[in-house]
Amino acid sequence: DRLDEIADFIGFLENLREKLAWDKNENIKVIYFGFSQGVTTLLRWLIDMAPPADYLLLWAGGLPEDILYDRRKEYFSQIQSHYFLGDQDEYISLDRVEKEKNKMADRGLHFKIHSYGGAHKVAEEVLAEWVSQHLKS
Repeated sequence: DRLDEIADFIGFLENLREKLAWDKNENIKVIYFGFSQGVTTLLRWLIDMAPPADYLLLWAGGLPEDILYDRRKEYFSQIQSHYFLGDQDEYISLDRVEKEKNKMADRGLHFKIHSYGGAHKVAEEVLAEWVSQHLKS
């Protein structure tokens, strides 16, 4: 049921976006944030639906190789993408992310890697630092 489950997740996110219409307000920045397995879910939805986005924050998750990024090269080239990873993450290594970064760049998804001291979790201070650097009030 893996494919059905993927379709359900994508459908849920798309229904949520349509209902809340956060991307219809020109006065806000749209930031999509995926953590751990949510990174894969988020990327699958973005590939399928290509909703408006300003920033993409991928945090400590794998990058799925079974989807066709090539068809969205232009879409991803317009999004500022960032990947965050703790140096003590027990599920994914910085070496793996560096290798995947090169493969993803060939497919059109370019992201800046942010490494920090810590395990497989969202580090609040790292996220707050990113917000202060990228989002001006």
